[in-house]
Amino acid sequence: MAANRHTDDRGVRFAGSKSTADGSKGFVTESKGFVTESKGFVTGSKGSVTESKSFVTEALIISLSNFIVKIIGVLFKIPMTYMLGVNMGIFNAAYSIYAMLFMLSTAGLPVAISRLVAVANEKGRPREIRRVYRLSVYMFGLIGLFCSFVLFFGAEAIGAFSEHREAALAMKVISPTLFLICISS
Repeated sequence: MAANRHTDDRGVRFAGSKSTADGSKGFVTESKGFVTESKGFVTGSKGSVTESKSFVTEALIISLSNFIVKIIGVLFKIPMTYMLGVNMGIFNAAYSIYAMLFMLSTAGLPVAISRLVAVANEKGRPREIRRVYRLSVYMFGLIGLFCSFVLFFGAEAIGAFSEHREAALAMKVISPTLFLICISS
């Protein structure tokens, strides 16, 4: 079989074909020291066609949900602009500070936590999954509470610094949502 060895563009060395127990032909490949067998098509050292389809489906669902959220965001701004009129500037000043604190309080952490849970799940460690969940709820709760307090108690100072003193009340009103959103993340 050594005479049939060749390498494809990914660096996978083909050791040749092999008959399987059911009589069908398959491939024997070597990749980074691992020998794998497959029927009909060659997979990489990790992954398969079903994992690829699953990834595409999940990416499509996430993209679609992001699109729906953006549409909802536009739909709520139109009637709110009509209701607030000239006071929409006050809301926008408060919301820009809120959005900055929201980004700081949730930046990258949900992705890291889902990665930790996925690794623990793959290794079959349910205790570790529960521990990561409890720790993340505690951590997000503290971060959300801190950001809510900063926005609520610092609203006047933030308003004065940003030259939008009239936005202080709006900042105080939306400050509890930072805590609630962090907990739900």
